[in-house]
Amino acid sequence: MDNVQNPKVIRGLNDTANSDAIRVIQRMPKWLPAIHNRQAVAYNYTLIIPYLMRMPKDQSVFKVAQIMPSFPGGATALTRYLAENIIYPPHANVLDLQSTIIAIQLIIEADGNISNPKILKGIDPAFDEAALNAVKMMPTWEPGYQAGNAVRVLYNLTVRIHPE
Repeated sequence: MDNVQNPKVIRGLNDTANSDAIRVIQRMPKWLPAIHNRQAVAYNYTLIIPYLMRMPKDQSVFKVAQIMPSFPGGATALTRYLAENIIYPPHANVLDLQSTIIAIQLIIEADGNISNPKILKGIDPAFDEAALNAVKMMPTWEPGYQAGNAVRVLYNLTVRIHPE
């Protein structure tokens, strides 16, 4: 048995990955030698080392993605969800309102969860809070995708208020 001798990188990733690969090869247990005519001989061997790099999570937020996020079940299901889950304040009187549209901005994370919901255009603090609470409780969305990867996407949502 013999150690690996003179390891070298033929096609590498970068200096750090290349030195790691050399270090791993040098620490390998002894190999059985190649045999030719019943004699141990030196042998050049090419070893392919898969290298999984852990990239830092990208924190950028897309305003537009190649595939935009979608609520489970689509736009109709989103409208139904909001209608069923906005709990209006007891004193709510839509007749006193100048507008019935609340604009909410949020981020659909790469895992489909909602983060950072905020009111962009409100109509009344009590109505705004009711709409924001429903958004915070939304189920997981199908995330947006850019170049085949799930990404964070800034999403603007309009909520029409119509209490009974």
